[in-house]
Amino acid sequence: VGAALVAASGQLDGIFQKLWTTYRWEPWPVSRDTTFYHRDFRDTYPTFWPLFPVAALIALRARFVPASFCLVLFGTTFVLQSFGGLKSTRYLYPMMPFFFAIWGIALAEIGSRLVRYLWGTGRSVFGTALLTIPAIALSAAFLIGANPAFERSARLIAGADPDALLVGKRRWQWAEAREMVDPWLRNGAVVITTEEMLAVQWLGDYDLAWNKPRFSEMLFSLGPETQSFVEDFRSGRPIAGELEDFRAVVACAPVGLVISNAGWIDGSNARRFAEMARGEGAAVTMTSRGESSMLTWSHDGETAQATDCPDLPGVSGPGAAEAILSGQSQRRLISSASAER
Repeated sequence: VGAALVAASGQLDGIFQKLWTTYRWEPWPVSRDTTFYHRDFRDTYPTFWPLFPVAALIALRARFVPASFCLVLFGTTFVLQSFGGLKSTRYLYPMMPFFFAIWGIALAEIGSRLVRYLWGTGRSVFGTALLTIPAIALSAAFLIGANPAFERSARLIAGADPDALLVGKRRWQWAEAREMVDPWLRNGAVVITTEEMLAVQWLGDYDLAWNKPRFSEMLFSLGPETQSFVEDFRSGRPIAGELEDFRAVVACAPVGLVISNAGWIDGSNARRFAEMARGEGAAVTMTSRGESSMLTWSHDGETAQATDCPDLPGVSGPGAAEAILSGQSQRRLISSASAER
């Protein structure tokens, strides 16, 4: 009663609103995809997922207490995650044991009965075990061969399914990146990247990050008034999300480059950046080598006046190019964004 009165008084409205906003928030682009986990289970467990309600009923009848415990934990988490903002297959990993526990209870209940039923059916049809055993074996082989779950499992175990959600993202290898950017670093280029961690791993440093999804996380963490080129607390480097944010950088820096994955150079963002740079009077080149790609700009004439230029690394002072060439910034493999300049 007391909790209901407090809630009705409106004193907790601000807290509830904050919790609801946090629950529903997702980085750009916002999709509100409430069927994400259903589609993942449908494609990853094409046998277990469609028959899960049947398995749950059998498990509840056989072992009500443990089955209901597992069903409540898995079902509640599945629904809450489905209607939440952030989504990833790994978010349901802690609940997967309860999903398979229900199936284990159900199979333990009906497994022996099913085997006896099939054996009896085979004997009644063929009249002899000599034919019943091959018939059941062929039926099982057909079930395994026709069900994509078994093929996907085998490919996943062998690491031969790059599109499987459980394998994770592609690990880009920028082995040729340092050699590709080296001439531009020697000319003092501003280094912009769309892949911050790969830039640190394969180059050793960068000046500015162009990452709209990550910048949207900064807006959520620091507030909607957060300005472009705020320092990303993961890396200690400035980050922005919009192409227009980099117009002043291109106008002020005599030489600069944007480095990303190989496919980026053929996308719309690369074309838009090139058009913007040419609009600022810069010459543009676009290069792809191995699994990395690079867009560069350079000014033959005068750039913008110093008073119009942003106070950013590589633009108004020493930046990544000097740190990389001097050995101050070394290439290093990082699994998180705790790197500091």
